[in-house]
Amino acid sequence: MKRLFLFISVFILFSCEIQEKNSFRGNMRCAVTFNKDIFLESKMDTEIDTIGPLQIDFFLPYIITTVYRSPYFAKIYNDQLKEDLGYYFSKGLGPKEFLSFGILNQRQENPLWVQDYVNKRLYNIDLLETIKEKDASIKKRISYKEIEDPLQLFYFSDSLFLIKSFENQKGLMYRWYNPIQKNFVKNEILLYKEVLVQKDLNNIMTLADCLKPDGSKIASLTGSLNQIDILDLKDNRLNLSFTTGKQVITLQDVQEGRINDYYLSLPRCNDHLIFALFQNKQNNNSKEIHVISWSGEPLYRLCIKEDLRDFNINWNTKILYGIDSNDIIYKYDISALDTDESEDHS
Repeated sequence: MKRLFLFISVFILFSCEIQEKNSFRGNMRCAVTFNKDIFLESKMDTEIDTIGPLQIDFFLPYIITTVYRSPYFAKIYNDQLKEDLGYYFSKGLGPKEFLSFGILNQRQENPLWVQDYVNKRLYNIDLLETIKEKDASIKKRISYKEIEDPLQLFYFSDSLFLIKSFENQKGLMYRWYNPIQKNFVKNEILLYKEVLVQKDLNNIMTLADCLKPDGSKIASLTGSLNQIDILDLKDNRLNLSFTTGKQVITLQDVQEGRINDYYLSLPRCNDHLIFALFQNKQNNNSKEIHVISWSGEPLYRLCIKEDLRDFNINWNTKILYGIDSNDIIYKYDISALDTDESEDHS
């Protein structure tokens, strides 16, 4: 891929027609260009042994990777000392074991929250104590077994979290749930009535959303695959969609080779910005990371030469970690980006 020059351009937002195929109800915004195009130089960090999906998360100075290496779920690495601390979180029925494992650590802090998809439980884990004792230090368990087949969970507070689910006749929705009272504390928040069939949602959309750390909004990739939907959880009149084109792109379009430019990874976010991995057919199917504000402004297009399949960001060190199809992790310095100041005026 040719090296792109850093430049500042005027971005243009214009309204798009809401497609009948996509029932999301919000203001549609199309990005003609971004404020800045930036080429990110990579630094190869490490190659890991992983089986199945991989997740990267952080609590300084630790990097946690979910490796699904039997009989463990995660590897912990001290990035400051450059020391591999080994594998943690063993498989089993408990009380300190897991049947499945996913990290919910939006604020990148300790204690962190992890999710057992099979047991339908959230666990509050003291990571520092876990490392010290070489075993999972579980401080709290929250069950959500009353919820049938949730697609995704979003931790917000000890007694309140958000559930993403798909129900026949109703469609895709989010609901606030109080596990202590074992009830839904707010009305259903309908996002789409008809988008994809259930198996498609299970295949690619289970981890396609990002909750704003203050719990006020969600960034979703669950509709058209060239579109990021921003759902305001307090006022649905503020819902909006950021899209790279008017055409609605479905999973079938991608599977049958008709479309090659689309968002292919879950978004990452902090209180100010949303990051999402994009494949660009106009540029030899290269990978880009699009950075937008929570009000849908197209701020940065980060161009990379590596064929990444997933990524995450350490907000404290301003380092973006990407993983390619060969399970090699790359580092990218994003300190030039204004990740702390919000341009969100919504």
